[in-house]
Amino acid sequence: MHTIQSGTTQLEHQENLVALKSYFMTLISHELRTPLTTILLSADLLECYSNSWSDEKKLKHVQQIQTAALEITKLIESEQFTETLRKVASEIH
Repeated sequence: MHTIQSGTTQLEHQENLVALKSYFMTLISHELRTPLTTILLSADLLECYSNSWSDEKKLKHVQQIQTAALEITKLIESEQFTETLRKVASEIH
């Protein structure tokens, strides 16, 4: 009986770990994808068109890059991100 209970506990632990990893990856993927896309798109546009754009238009895209970078920084510094990262790390070790 002890072996069955131990196996069940281990299975539950693994299922919880998989669910936690999935949640973490979903959080990271969703929360980072939008600002990273903004950064990449604005950088590409600046690279391709900066010679023909006005200073105002260039500044607009630089500001979009800065805003997106700040969003990523806020996410990384957020309590939810930190707590989820701690949970995933503790479950892995």
